[in-house]
Amino acid sequence: MKNYRKRSSSDYIESYAEVGEIELNPVKIWYDLSPAEPDVNWGGDLEITSVEYQGKDVLPDMSAAEVDAVLQQVSEFLTSYEEDWRY
Repeated sequence: MKNYRKRSSSDYIESYAEVGEIELNPVKIWYDLSPAEPDVNWGGDLEITSVEYQGKDVLPDMSAAEVDAVLQQVSEFLTSYEEDWRY
């Protein structure tokens, strides 16, 4: 389940996350986005700032692999969002 919202530099998507062997659904995945700026040699950055489940931030409880999986979800969302607006 993903809830699509307008993208800004700091925003969230609603999706799921795994912590340990438990799937949490729904969670709010908060991220900061800094788009690429080739004219100043900046490649851009995407950072997960919080993963909220029932009002609690579970990001500190997540392993590096679990954070990478959440980061991939956000990256795929942003890519699909851009593709939708190209046409």
